[in-house]
Amino acid sequence: MERPAGRGLASPTLAAMSDDRPPSGVPAPALPDALRAEAAANAGGWVYAIDPAYHSARRVPPDGIVGGWRIGDDGRPTGEYRANPNHRPAAP
Repeated sequence: MERPAGRGLASPTLAAMSDDRPPSGVPAPALPDALRAEAAANAGGWVYAIDPAYHSARRVPPDGIVGGWRIGDDGRPTGEYRANPNHRPAAP
């Protein structure tokens, strides 16, 4: 997974995110509505879901990133999601 360039933003809906395409065949998670404004502000980049335990952290370690969505040049998600295989949920 690519490293965040600039902003990695927290997502309120992380529980279902675990893989590009879960074993059940269910598609990758859709970009949460709460992150659509960030997608528009980061056209041509990525928007990242951050483990909720790091919401108040100034710096998020690489394993605190759950995954990210590619954002098209038009500021809309392309449908590509990459789970972070190194994500380790933080202890509560």
